[in-house]
Amino acid sequence: MRVFSAEEVHSALPYDALIDHLRLAFRASRSGDGIAAPPRQHYSIERRCEDDGAEANNGTDARSWAEHEAAAGGAGVVGGEEGGAERGSGGGNEAEGRRQAVGTLLVMPAWDSDHDMGEPFLGVKLATVYPGNARHGLPSVAASYLLSSAATGVPLALIDGTAITLRRTAAASALAAHYLARPDSKVLLMVGTGNLAPHLVLAHLSATPSLRSVLLWGRTLAKTQQVAQELASSHPMFRLIESGDSASEGLEEGQEEGVVCVQVVSDLEHAVGMADIVSCATLAAEPIVCGRWLKPATHVDLVGGFRPDMREADDDVMIAAKGSIFVDSKEGDAITEAGDLVKPIASGAIVEGDIRGDLFDLCSKRVQGRRGEEEITVFKSVGLALEDLVAAKLVWNKRAM
Repeated sequence: MRVFSAEEVHSALPYDALIDHLRLAFRASRSGDGIAAPPRQHYSIERRCEDDGAEANNGTDARSWAEHEAAAGGAGVVGGEEGGAERGSGGGNEAEGRRQAVGTLLVMPAWDSDHDMGEPFLGVKLATVYPGNARHGLPSVAASYLLSSAATGVPLALIDGTAITLRRTAAASALAAHYLARPDSKVLLMVGTGNLAPHLVLAHLSATPSLRSVLLWGRTLAKTQQVAQELASSHPMFRLIESGDSASEGLEEGQEEGVVCVQVVSDLEHAVGMADIVSCATLAAEPIVCGRWLKPATHVDLVGGFRPDMREADDDVMIAAKGSIFVDSKEGDAITEAGDLVKPIASGAIVEGDIRGDLFDLCSKRVQGRRGEEEITVFKSVGLALEDLVAAKLVWNKRAM
C-alpha cells in the first residue's frame, strides 16, 4: 500500500486540475452516474475519569473544541481564525467514575457508483479531534484518507487527510465562484488567517484569473501580516503593498500585467465595500460581515460557520442575496447545520426556497449561476466526502508521473 505525505498531496493537486475534476464529478453525480457519499458520522470518544473531567478533556476550553473540530470535519477551516463558538464537554454523567469526552472521531465515506467510469474507487476520511493534545506537544487534529479499490476492497493508499481537506475545500469555493462571481472580478477579500486562507486565495485566483488584488483581514495584525508575507513569497506574481498604502493603489496606477497585489487591511467595512469576492474562513460565533457593506455584484464565499451556533454573515447579507444563495449540497448538512443559513431561516429573514441550488445544479447547468451584473450571490459550504474522493483519486492517478 502506497503512503502519500502532505507534500506529495499538495504537489499532486494543482488547483486548476482539481477544480476541473470536481466539476466533472458534481456533474456526473447529479445524473446518478458518479460518486455515492452517505452522510458523515460523528462519534464522541469517551473515557472514565475520577477528577471532574480534568484528565478526560485535559482542561480544553469550549473554543478549542470548536476550532479543532472545524479542522477535521467542517469545510476544512484548519487552524482557523479567531471565533468564540462554544461546545459542551459532552459525554458526562453524575455516576461515580463518570465518562467525559476526550475526543471526536469523524468518518466520511464515498465510492464510485458508476461501473463505466473505469477503475472504481472506495475511500474514507478518518479524522480525530483531541484538543487536549496541545498540552503534550501533540497535534490536536489528525486526519488520514484510506483509498481502496471499489471492485475488490483492497486498500491502495493511505493519504494525508489534512492536505486533502485544505485543497478540496478551497477548490470547491473557487468552483462555485466560477459560476457565481462576476467574470471580470478584480478584488478578492480574504477574511480569516487560518491555514486555509492562503489556499482559498490561490484557488480563487486559479478560477477567476481577472483578480488583480488580494486584501487580507484578520483579528490579529501580526498573524495577518504573516499570511501576507507567506503569500507574497510563495509566487512571483504577488507584490506586497504596505498596509499604509491605499487599498486600491494596485488597481489604479498602471499595475503590471500578471501582477497580483497583496495588502493587509484593518478597516473590514471599507474592504468589504471594495471587494468583488469576499471569502470568509473563520470560527466566528457572531456575524463579522454585514450586508449593508456589500456593493452590488459582490460574491460572498462562506467557509466557516459549520455549526448552528456559528456564523460569519449577518441576516442582511442573506436578504441581499435572496434567491441567489447556493450551497455545496442541498441534501447535505449546510441547510440544517450551518449557522449562516439556520439562523436567518429561523429569524424569517429568508426561507429555504431562497437557496436556489448547489454545486451539483451549477455544474450540470440545471440551475443558472449569476443572472445579472448587479446580483449579489452567496455560496455556503460545509464540505463533502465526494470532494475528498475526487482529490484522493487525482493523487493516486498521478503517482507514476
